[in-house]
Amino acid sequence: MRIAFVTCLSLPEPDHDEPIFLAAAQDAGHNATMAAWDDPTIPWADYDRIILRSCWDYPGRVDEFRAWLARIAPLGTLQNPADMVANNLDKRYLQDLERHGLPVVPTRWAERGATLHLPDLTQGWPQFVLKPAISAGSELTRLFSQDQAQEAQAFANEILAQRPLMVQPFFPSVRTVGERSIVCLGGEPSHVVIKMPRFDEDDESVSGPDTPTPAEAELWQRVLATLPQTPLYARLDLMEDAQGQWCISELELIEPSLFFFKHPPAAARFIELIAD
Repeated sequence: MRIAFVTCLSLPEPDHDEPIFLAAAQDAGHNATMAAWDDPTIPWADYDRIILRSCWDYPGRVDEFRAWLARIAPLGTLQNPADMVANNLDKRYLQDLERHGLPVVPTRWAERGATLHLPDLTQGWPQFVLKPAISAGSELTRLFSQDQAQEAQAFANEILAQRPLMVQPFFPSVRTVGERSIVCLGGEPSHVVIKMPRFDEDDESVSGPDTPTPAEAELWQRVLATLPQTPLYARLDLMEDAQGQWCISELELIEPSLFFFKHPPAAARFIELIAD
C-alpha cells in the first residue's frame, strides 16, 4: 500500500512522531512517504491512503488549504475525511459541542475585522488567553491579566485583522495538574499525555503516557456521538476548572500531535487502522 503522510513545504516545527509512524508503516510492509499539501508536483491520485499529519502552516493559508481539501476529497483516500477536517478548521466547533451538552471551556468570540472593546469579552476573568479561532499549536496564543489591558487590546486587534478571535479564561490548574490530551485511534482512547501551558514561542512540554480514566473514556464517547462518522484519529484536550470539572479545550481532528514518541506501540495500531 502507498501511503502519503501530509506535511507542508515549510514546517514550523519538527514532528517528533514522524520517524515513528514512518518506521511502523515500513515494518508493516507499506510504502510510506511524507508529502507536502502545498507541493503542486505531488501526484495525489497515486496514493492508496492520504493521512494528514504535519500540515501546520494552514492557519495562515486557510483558503488555499480548503481549496486543496476540495481537490483531494473526490479521491476518497483522505483521512480524516475532508468534510470533517473542514468543519474542524474553525474552533467555533466548540459551540456545537456545547450545544450537545458537553462541558467546554467558557469561550467568547469576535469575528474577523470586528471593532472590539476587549474588556467586554474578558469581564470577570482575572487572567485570560487570546488566540485565533483558526490556529495550530501555540501560534498567536498569549496569556494576559487585566492590568495588561492596553497590550491585550493591541494583540486582539492584530488577530482580528487576520482571523476570528477567541477568548478563554486562564485555568490555574494547567500549571499544576496540566492539560490532559486523550489520543483516540479508530474511535477508541489509546493513551493520554499531560501537557504544560504553551503560549506563542514556547516549546511544548509533555509527560506520560497515562491511561485514559473511565470518566475520560465516557466523555470521549459522548464527543464521538456528535460526529458524523468515527475519525481515524482524534485528540481531545481537557482542562480542569476551579470547581474540579474537566472541560474540553479542543477537539483536534485535522493534524494533532498524537504523541507516539511518548507511546510508540500506538503507532503500529495507527498503521493497522490506516490499512483497514
